[in-house]
Amino acid sequence: MEEKYKGWFEGFSNAVSDQLGINIRDDIVDKCESCHKVSNDSEMAVCVKEVMDRFDNIVEDKNKRYKVMEVLGNECVQNFLGVAEEVKKNSKSVEDIVKNLNEKLGAKLFKMDGKEIHSTLNRCFCHWGVKETKEPISVTYCHCSLGWMKTLFKTLLDKPVKVDLLQSVITGADSCKFIIHLN
Repeated sequence: MEEKYKGWFEGFSNAVSDQLGINIRDDIVDKCESCHKVSNDSEMAVCVKEVMDRFDNIVEDKNKRYKVMEVLGNECVQNFLGVAEEVKKNSKSVEDIVKNLNEKLGAKLFKMDGKEIHSTLNRCFCHWGVKETKEPISVTYCHCSLGWMKTLFKTLLDKPVKVDLLQSVITGADSCKFIIHLN
């Protein structure tokens, strides 16, 4: 596996080990043939699809799978939290946070809607190559992004938030949509 992709694979392996145990991790990752020779984004997408298919089949409880992926998303967002702290520091309200976050990201990815923040992404922003998938990947994978959003907005708002995933590109939708609940 090329160095670029090892971070995701190791992070996933560690999250599964920590949350569900080493035996389950071994059942999922050790038998994924497509993951041994990953050298580009398309191959990584095939690998992730195989890993998620095995994960879904081995761990029947979707809440346990989703928790593992949220833990992974929490780890993935850590490099962005400095930006979040800067946005928070320069904001006086939730509306300011949304406006400043969009400005920092250079796109209008978040918008206020009453007591919710809606996020619509026209593509998968995961940098691990999954956006190159030719076949839909399990929604389990997208709970990594849900965890990313939870940690981001917990940091921005100084309180835990509930986030819902409505749809995602890699499962076949035309966009990824999240709702961040403020109450």
